[in-house]
Amino acid sequence: MIPLSFRALTRLCAALVVVLLVSACKSNAKDSPKADTNAASAAWTRPFLYVIDGPKKSYVFGTIHVGDPRLASYPPALKDALANANVVNTEIPLDVAVQMRFSQATLLPDNKTIADEVPKATLDRTRLAFATKGLPFKPFEHMRPWFVAMQVALLDHIFDTGKPLDARIYNEAQKDKKEVGGLETVEEQVAIFDALTPAEQVEMLEAALDGRDKATKEKKDPIKDLLESYIQGDDKVLQAALDKETDSQKPLDVKMKKRMITDRNVTMTDRIAERVRAAPDKSYFFAVGSAHVIGPDGIVEKLKAKGFTVSRAVP
Repeated sequence: MIPLSFRALTRLCAALVVVLLVSACKSNAKDSPKADTNAASAAWTRPFLYVIDGPKKSYVFGTIHVGDPRLASYPPALKDALANANVVNTEIPLDVAVQMRFSQATLLPDNKTIADEVPKATLDRTRLAFATKGLPFKPFEHMRPWFVAMQVALLDHIFDTGKPLDARIYNEAQKDKKEVGGLETVEEQVAIFDALTPAEQVEMLEAALDGRDKATKEKKDPIKDLLESYIQGDDKVLQAALDKETDSQKPLDVKMKKRMITDRNVTMTDRIAERVRAAPDKSYFFAVGSAHVIGPDGIVEKLKAKGFTVSRAVP
């Protein structure tokens, strides 16, 4: 089977909430990246924020699961939506208890190590990749290969400053004593990857290593490219960037896009609709990966198909 492409893997990492090595490296990070707030605000003016009309307005926000100084200051429309919301939901709850459950779920069974699952040559390359960033591999010895692959895909952003955008939003809602929660469970997200065969997980890891080597050689940065498209705020530009990163000729790309994007869009749309209709007196703020929000199969269009009136806050 042809392996998952590196660009697809980095896109999937940014599209899915996962408890990353980044979290450990940033345990003392401030909620907002260090940046000139005026410059950041000027750079980021068109958030992927959509308004659901109703007795009380609710919101769907397309976020990105990595941090960047340019996202330090919220655009006015986003700031107002967060202030107005009674309830903030991210993909999964982003609290310590959930992080612990996720960490447990990424462990191999029966005290196995990754050496039992991955060829020696691949494992040697993986350890070397971590060493080049000055990071010990020991904490990952008992982790599933798919989880290690995601760490490799994001290694060059391990020391980026600031929390990911969705984590900041969740933490700020907690501080403001708002009701918080998730549209999915940790178990549902982990199941996406646990359904991969052992061979597919090895392919995923090898694709991450190959792709990182290639990007380094060519002096390219897929995560940075994705951030540029996101900050620009043009849904067509971002959709084109996302589409480019999935190779329809690669079976694992196609499989993962269906499981991580298409299928989850249906589930999350159903849960958003159910919550908004069940509590019309509440204002909900749903923050999910932008890959889930835009496009013909995205949450916005699916909500419209269910009879909701949805419009972009900043056209």
